[in-house]
Amino acid sequence: MAALGGGSGGVVAASHLGHALGKDHNVTLIDQRPTRVFQSSYPWMTMGRQEPADTTRDLTALGKRRVRFLNDRVTFIDTERRVVETLRGRVPYDRLVISLGFETHAEDVPGNHGAVHHAWEMAAALRLRDALSRFEGGGASPPASQARRSGALPARSR
Repeated sequence: MAALGGGSGGVVAASHLGHALGKDHNVTLIDQRPTRVFQSSYPWMTMGRQEPADTTRDLTALGKRRVRFLNDRVTFIDTERRVVETLRGRVPYDRLVISLGFETHAEDVPGNHGAVHHAWEMAAALRLRDALSRFEGGGASPPASQARRSGALPARSR
């Protein structure tokens, strides 16, 4: 059995199956990163309550759950031959879990990226934390619906 992706879905599936199936079965988790990142902790990082080291775990620790971790990048899934191809080789499977997660591409959204923050990625969460630490106060913009009613924004075209 192979699981692709070292996020919540892949780790939970691989660790559960590794433990449940026991030593008579091979369970392999493949991810291009050596650590699991708990993205749900990013908001705590933005507030300075956690550091990056608090939000990551070494994926090799899955060995105690009878899961072999392969730090590699998936390049192709051959479903006919039941083989996952990686940069370094091939991993056969009889069952496959695909849980590759997501990647953000904030640069594809038009606008001033220096003025807009998010907490979907670690580096972005740390930039937001730094921006919040420098924030000295100020006004808040009203919700768009309220601004439209007041005439500050044009009515939405339908």
